[in-house]
Amino acid sequence: PADVAIDLAASREPARIGLRADDPEGDRVWFMARASDSTYGNAPSRIRLGDYGNGTAYIHVDRHEPGELVIHAAAADAHGESWATHLVRVLPPPEQGVYRDGLRVGPPLVELPVSAVPVPLEAHAGPDGGDVSARVLRSSHWGGGEAPGPPRVEASGGSAAVWVDASAPGEHLVEVSGAGGAELYVIRVLPAAHGPGR
Repeated sequence: PADVAIDLAASREPARIGLRADDPEGDRVWFMARASDSTYGNAPSRIRLGDYGNGTAYIHVDRHEPGELVIHAAAADAHGESWATHLVRVLPPPEQGVYRDGLRVGPPLVELPVSAVPVPLEAHAGPDGGDVSARVLRSSHWGGGEAPGPPRVEASGGSAAVWVDASAPGEHLVEVSGAGGAELYVIRVLPAAHGPGR
């Protein structure tokens, strides 16, 4: 949507903001982007546009340190162009640990209710930067039926996504390592009637 604020955590890795436009007449659409009003003092050098030529594009935003900048993005076709303005806030990186929906959980215990879809957790390296890694040390399954698979880890620099198969009750032991050392997390999937807060 236009004119919304976008919050990013500071990281050595650039962020990618996706752009998409569909032309009802099927005409080719291309994108433009520029930055202004930055607290960094060098706003134009903070962004790069990658246009794929198929109605999609990405704005790559450098976010090494906290600050703010305004990004103006446009979709254009043979009949004209339409601009939208967004405030991008680069926030201090989170502390090392595991997060769910932006809130830190554990250690050591993370409780999740049974869910038909995988539950995403995020592991962050912390304000000291560096890479973070997560590995599954042990998985167990409670009750009958088909055992869910172990959590799937997708690491990228200072953060890692940990996808938990929460289709059945069980427990997973996960080690998260970063610049601040290693921490063990017990990810426990509980029957819905015994989920967090019950």
